[in-house]
Amino acid sequence: MPPPATTSTTPTTLLTAIDIVAALDIENGIGTGTAMPWHLKADLKWFATLTTTHSNKTDDKWLAKKSIHAAKATIPSSSPPPPLRPHTGVIMGRKTWEALPSQYQPLPHRINIILSKQERHKYLTTSALTHKNVKTYTTLEQALTYASIELKRLFVIGGRRLYQQFLTPPLNTELRYLYITHIAKNFNCKVKFPNFLDLVASEKLSLIKEKEKDLAYEIIRYRMKKACTKN
Repeated sequence: MPPPATTSTTPTTLLTAIDIVAALDIENGIGTGTAMPWHLKADLKWFATLTTTHSNKTDDKWLAKKSIHAAKATIPSSSPPPPLRPHTGVIMGRKTWEALPSQYQPLPHRINIILSKQERHKYLTTSALTHKNVKTYTTLEQALTYASIELKRLFVIGGRRLYQQFLTPPLNTELRYLYITHIAKNFNCKVKFPNFLDLVASEKLSLIKEKEKDLAYEIIRYRMKKACTKN
């Protein structure tokens, strides 16, 4: 008599890419501790476009140009309707969440994953507490378990401690790209982005160079030396 068939209980992994997104001043500063010290409309448009794009096969250079063009347009560009179920997510620490403008809590059309040891009712608004796109976890392991099952792409958006965790073994082997906006000015930031140049491959892709409000900036895509190669 043949043995009974067994059913695998291992969850299907949907997640195909984990990327970092950050904007740095000329001294690698990312913030004052409470807020972002610059406001670049085109860069924010790029951030929104990138972090709501679930396909890994999209041409990033084309995507950047499209975002900048849309930000400069006097007539708002039409956008496709949001998917019924977000396939991308952003992961952040509590302080990064609290630094978001209230109208962007949560960031729309994306799953917002927040890491904090605090009880969620202490830092979430009443509307965010019940929002279907807001997920809170006390450990990074819990958050990544959820993301691996529910999301196609995950973007790490801060703060410094979370960036450092993803740039340190063993998590750095799961990273694919760093999308960095380099701003050519010193804002005397208290919070600095971790050193990363030794972790990325020598080749890099300049997605776009722009100037806004007398601030020159360049968006560069860096590939991790041991980039994740999931398809």
